[in-house]
Amino acid sequence: MKDLSDSDMEVILSTEMRPYYKSLKEKFTKEVNAQISEFTNITYPDSTMGKYVRLFGLDLLLDGIENPEDITVLQIDNKSDTSIDIKIPDSIASLTNLESLIFHNCISKLPDVIGTMNSLMFLNVTGNKNLKTLPGSLANLTCVTFISLKDSGVTREALPAEFLEAFVQDDEDSDEGMRLS
Repeated sequence: MKDLSDSDMEVILSTEMRPYYKSLKEKFTKEVNAQISEFTNITYPDSTMGKYVRLFGLDLLLDGIENPEDITVLQIDNKSDTSIDIKIPDSIASLTNLESLIFHNCISKLPDVIGTMNSLMFLNVTGNKNLKTLPGSLANLTCVTFISLKDSGVTREALPAEFLEAFVQDDEDSDEGMRLS
């Protein structure tokens, strides 16, 4: 799958290839599952998992993970010059031991279910210029110690009140609670 070119990807996504879509998905799912580890890095568009997400979506990738509880770090990084918007499915909550979640330049929205991910300590949404706010459900997370909004479209003014009440500190020298950058 890693050797697929952009034109190969377009052919696979064409209507002419629809009859072969299911068998290609099964083949590629096996290849991708072999790469899932405690630290799962999806580099879009060049990595095998990045190509899988482009072809089949993040929801199918997450649904196909055999042991989602083994993943502690999930990073999705858009290295292309093209703006992309990966829909983060509710099934991300199946990553019950996820401690670090990193989305770089690839999302415009975080689902409310993020607020149920009780192991999450680090959230990085840098470079997501189309991301304008964070879900208020993040206020439910007691383990979060750091959220990076650098170069995102999120402004302090756009943060939900419950989020601000739960996390934001005015004292940057404090080591208690959550830091926002």
